[in-house]
Amino acid sequence: MFVLHTANLYLDKPFFSCLNLQYGQERRKRQRELFDAIINKVFEYKADALFITGNLLDAEHITEQTLQFLCDRCEVIKPVPVVIIPGDADPITKYSPYVLNTFPENVIIMNTDTRNRWEGDKIPIVVYTLTKNDVITRSFPELNFPTGYDGRNHILLSYDLPMFNDKNELSTWFEKVPNVISYIGIGKGHSFKQLYNTSQLTACCCGLPDPISINDTPPFGVLGVRFQSYDNRWEVSHVEHISLQKNFYSGIYIDISSITNKEDLYTQLRNELAKVQKPCVVHIRFSGIIFPCILNDIAEVVNSIHEENLSFSWSFEGEIEGFENVEDFREITVLSEFFKQITEEQKYAPNPSISGIVKRARHLTARVAGGVKLTIPTVETCEVPLEWNL
Repeated sequence: MFVLHTANLYLDKPFFSCLNLQYGQERRKRQRELFDAIINKVFEYKADALFITGNLLDAEHITEQTLQFLCDRCEVIKPVPVVIIPGDADPITKYSPYVLNTFPENVIIMNTDTRNRWEGDKIPIVVYTLTKNDVITRSFPELNFPTGYDGRNHILLSYDLPMFNDKNELSTWFEKVPNVISYIGIGKGHSFKQLYNTSQLTACCCGLPDPISINDTPPFGVLGVRFQSYDNRWEVSHVEHISLQKNFYSGIYIDISSITNKEDLYTQLRNELAKVQKPCVVHIRFSGIIFPCILNDIAEVVNSIHEENLSFSWSFEGEIEGFENVEDFREITVLSEFFKQITEEQKYAPNPSISGIVKRARHLTARVAGGVKLTIPTVETCEVPLEWNL
C-alpha cells in the first residue's frame, strides 16, 4: 500500500506585494499548479490514497473558480480517496467551503468538531481523526479501535497534536497509541519532521509542498508513505520526500570585501541572481569586510533589484571597517534591519492603500540608508485655536 501525505497548500492565499503587482496572481496560479502536480504524482506512483492534513485552502479568500478546480482535479483520480483534515486557515464553520459546497464522492472531509472515522470500501484502510477538544485536553480519544489486528491498515490523521512542541510529553503520548495504528500524519508547521519512529508506529509532520516565505527551508514536496503487511498487521516500510519542482529555494553568498562602489555591487548582485533557476525564492548573505559607503549602498541597490525577483531578502554577516562614530554604526544597523522588516511587511499588506504607504516608507528608508537627507514637509491646517473663557 502506498499513500501520499501533504498539507499547507493555502489555495487562493492573497500573497500581497506592492513591489510586483502580478506577484499574488502568479503565486496563486502556482499553488494550483502544485495541486495539479500532486494529482499527477497519484497517477505516477499509483497511490492508494491522498491525505491532506490541514490548510488546503485559504478559506477567507477562496473563490468559486478554485473550488471548482479542486473538485475537478479530485474527481480525475476516482476512486482514489482524498481525505481532507481542516486546519487553521480552513476550519470547519457554518460558512466553511467544506460545508457549503458539494465535493466528489471520493473526497472525505473529516470534521474536527466531532469524532469520526472513515473506512475504505475498495482498499483495506481505516482513517481516524482527532477533534479540537482531544488536542486541547491532551487526551487520546476512544475511537472504537479494534482489539486486535484485523487485516486493515489503521491510520490517524490530525492537523495538530497534543504537546506538539514538547518532545518528552509527545513521546509519552505516542506510547499510548493503540497498537493497531501504523501511521500518524500531521499537518501543523511548515517544516518536515519525523516525530516518532518505531517498528510498530511512524508519525510525520509533512511540511510544505513549496516555500511560502523566505523563512521556509527545504525539503519541500509531498511525503510518499509505503506500507507492508505481516500476519494481518500493517507497518510503515519506507517514507520518502517527493519533490514537485515548482519553486526553487536558493541561498547566495557574496564576499563584499573587494567591492568599492555601487556600480560594482549592482553588477555582482545581478550576475549572481542570473545563475539562480526560476521561479525562485532567494536569500542573499553578504560577508567579508565592508566599508560604510558600500553598506549604505546595499539598501538602495537591493531596492532597485527587488522588483525583478519573485521573493528576495538579504542579510549582512561580515565586519564593518572604518567606523569612528559608534552612533553612525547604530543608525545604519537600525535602518538596515527596518528595511528588511518593512520589505516583508509589504508582501502581506491587507489592502492597496496600506501597500502604498508601506512602499513609500520602504523607499524613504532606502534613501536615508543611502545617505540622502530628507525634507519632511509641514502640514498646514485651517483649524482655529480654541479660546477658553475662565
